[in-house]
Amino acid sequence: MLIKAKSVIKMSNGMNGLTVRQDTVLGAWNQQEIMEIETPFRIQGGQISGLKFGAFSYITDNVSLRSVRSLGRFCAIGPNLLAGMAEHSVTSLSPNILFPDIDSGWTRGFTDYTVGNAEMVKTIKDKQAVELKARREMLTIGNDVWIGGNVSIRRGVTIGDGAIIATGSVVLHDVPPYAIVGGVPAKILKYKFPDHIIEKLETLRWWDYGPDILKGVDITDVDHTVGVLEERIAAGFPKYEPELIRLDFVNKTVTPPLEK
Repeated sequence: MLIKAKSVIKMSNGMNGLTVRQDTVLGAWNQQEIMEIETPFRIQGGQISGLKFGAFSYITDNVSLRSVRSLGRFCAIGPNLLAGMAEHSVTSLSPNILFPDIDSGWTRGFTDYTVGNAEMVKTIKDKQAVELKARREMLTIGNDVWIGGNVSIRRGVTIGDGAIIATGSVVLHDVPPYAIVGGVPAKILKYKFPDHIIEKLETLRWWDYGPDILKGVDITDVDHTVGVLEERIAAGFPKYEPELIRLDFVNKTVTPPLEK
């Protein structure tokens, strides 16, 4: 484990770049790829594997977040999320990982099913790979997304910018930007804003500029806020450039290093 509970990584400005409050496994499920985390970022606890995590986002308790291509900025991730997990065959006699000999070393000595059956095991793997191909993609979560508690999200799904996932939902399909979805399976209940506002927000991408672009703005008045964003971006408001934290799970290094 590269980073333990109650760890903080300080950035060059002396501020907390990454705050890990509770037991957290970053690079879970034997991740080999480098993980990049924009700062600031806060994690309350859970198991997480993925490639890119955006600034000003936070993850709360007991999250299992796997196979993440990217999680955008300003996201609020509720407790007990189960997302991007591995899937098993639903057409074979059994979905158990023993039979295709995937990570089944724990069964050695109890069964010789896979011993001397290399060709058959390869056939099983190949057939299941075809079955699961559409569900092997990585999970993408946009910017400014709110995911409520006790949500499940299928691997390979894309959650659009500004979307809201209601508590207890099971998300099996992509969620459009600024859609509010809920249910089992999740369906679109409504959209957060009118179409013309959504189109402007997707063009403006206010999250690229950090929270300071909204300084002095009443964000509950969305029409006015969009107008201010247009003016400030047109005037050349600078984009937010975060410092990055890089976790290399192969070489077991953290950049910048943890304070001792």
